[in-house]
Amino acid sequence: MKNVAWLAAAVVISMPISAHAADAIQDYAPPAPVVQSAPFSWAGGYLGVSAGYMFDNTTRATASDLGGNQFSRRYIKGTDGFVGGIYGGYNFTANNFVYGLEANIDYADSDNKRNTFRDAASTHSDIGFNGALRARLGYSIDRALIYATGGLAIADIEYKATDVSGTAKKSSTETGYTVGAGVEYAVMDNLLLRTEYAFSDYGDKTVSTDLANYKFETKTHTLKLGVAYKF
Repeated sequence: MKNVAWLAAAVVISMPISAHAADAIQDYAPPAPVVQSAPFSWAGGYLGVSAGYMFDNTTRATASDLGGNQFSRRYIKGTDGFVGGIYGGYNFTANNFVYGLEANIDYADSDNKRNTFRDAASTHSDIGFNGALRARLGYSIDRALIYATGGLAIADIEYKATDVSGTAKKSSTETGYTVGAGVEYAVMDNLLLRTEYAFSDYGDKTVSTDLANYKFETKTHTLKLGVAYKF
């Protein structure tokens, strides 16, 4: 019995010591490493689709007689219509600055008409396929990018003028310039969302009937949303 009592006492005495030893080992365990995610990089290529609105293209039609005397000038407004297509490009980075090249090709459902010279004549302009090759320069704040853009614009445009002598029309591929700005955000490492505004000027084109010359000066405004995959 004495041996059993001494053994029980030894176990009771050793229990606090073992507990303190375990606590000491736990207290001095090395901390778990902190895993930090790598900062997002805008560098690389991307390909996306966009859709939006072409509005109030402020195309101006000037009518002159065959002697060169101007008798009417009107803005052809109300050219609201859908525009959509594809775009792609490549970004380079330098600290927070992002720069690169981008190309896009779109189709616009843009059709406008304006009567002039007391309704004795009408002018008509229709933009179909259009695109651009642009440079981009922006500033990034982590996954957000604010940028400006500008470059070469190209569009297939049909011009038409009708007066008492008949109808004259001309379809041609016009080149000009485009400038704009936008905001882009990386919702995932490979998924980019954007909103963008662009102004394009395609110069002027003259269509002549038997009675008059009609000069069209074509300008467009577009507002588009886009989603792209970053490679």
